[in-house]
Amino acid sequence: MMSTEHTKLAFVLPEYGIHTHFRYVGEFAVALAKEIDIVLVLEKGEAPPDFPKEKVYTQHFHFAPLRFLEMGYTLLSLYVRGYRTQYVHYSFVAGFWGALAGRLEGVPRII
Repeated sequence: MMSTEHTKLAFVLPEYGIHTHFRYVGEFAVALAKEIDIVLVLEKGEAPPDFPKEKVYTQHFHFAPLRFLEMGYTLLSLYVRGYRTQYVHYSFVAGFWGALAGRLEGVPRII
């Protein structure tokens, strides 16, 4: 069994809301947060009610170029803080920045 003692995960969702299909993914993040250290990054919306508020980051900017840079800053800063594993659910921008962080680490390109 894998040790969860030092596992850190950046978990990115486009949004969370009770009326979206992302709800079940947010609920999964809540359950997973009981086992490992997760920071939930939301592009918009509010955090799941049972998720620790200090472990949630919701993007602030609405202007697309600034949102792009904000996501990059957020994911790269989490990467530097030890959140080397990143789960991205339906976000091309976060996927781009996550892949860039992996390449900085020297992770081989996967096709």
